[in-house]
Amino acid sequence: MKSVLIAIGIALLSLSLISINAHITFTRTLTQKPFTISIPSTAVGVITISSNSSNITVYITISHNGRISIEKLPYSTDLSPGKWVIEGYKQIQSVIVKKIINETESLKCGNITTQKVINQSVKEISGTVTSPVYVKITILKVNPLAHTLEVKLIGLLMIFSGIILWILEKIK
Repeated sequence: MKSVLIAIGIALLSLSLISINAHITFTRTLTQKPFTISIPSTAVGVITISSNSSNITVYITISHNGRISIEKLPYSTDLSPGKWVIEGYKQIQSVIVKKIINETESLKCGNITTQKVINQSVKEISGTVTSPVYVKITILKVNPLAHTLEVKLIGLLMIFSGIILWILEKIK
């Protein structure tokens, strides 16, 4: 009995001390449908959302465990456990429009009309996101147990119980 307690205690203690440190990365292109992912409480990672268009500003909505926020790209944050839903919100594109203005000048000999071309920057706001948006998720490590402190304490308690039983057996 005492050796079983010590063995299980050592197994629990060693299980609580290990973690899987292999980096797992995947990138997904955001489409018209929302991107949904569930992160377990044992995972530690980072989410990065970006767009490759330089003249377009993209906004997305992020829903995490019922809390909704609107974020401007690029966006990066630590992954926390729970359900993540990411979808496009709107995009703003700056377009340079050439505008022709007629100006009439009155002179002694008559009126002269001249045309001037003016470059004007206009922002087009779209309710749908059409430029590519990339969602990159990097999992840095995964712990095999959710509550490592409790498992460590139980493992140590089992080891000490086995040692106490062994000492009591030696005394008798």
